[in-house]
Amino acid sequence: MLAEEQGIRDGSDNNYLRQRLNENEFILQKYNNEVLTAREIHYVTPAIEWLIDNFYLVEEHILLARRHFPKSYSKELPSFTEGPYAGLPRIYGIAVEYISHVDARIDEESLQTFF
Repeated sequence: MLAEEQGIRDGSDNNYLRQRLNENEFILQKYNNEVLTAREIHYVTPAIEWLIDNFYLVEEHILLARRHFPKSYSKELPSFTEGPYAGLPRIYGIAVEYISHVDARIDEESLQTFF
């Protein structure tokens, strides 16, 4: 449905996925450094605790993404021609819509229902 509503073309004019990876890595590293160097942490949520304990996994996956997806990868993917995801890879729009649809609670059942 998303593709029908917004149109699809071969390739993309930008390297959005790679740019987002770089931006997200910067934000996550900055946040992790700030949390680790804070003198006092008044309240630690389970999500913060998980990120502190598992940041090495996040870094590892960022490196894997860089290694396995060449800089031009986004330009090879089909992209939307109009709508809120115009110019962006179709898979990005699908992923955003799915995550929004399931309130970021990803599991096999919701994946099968969504697709």
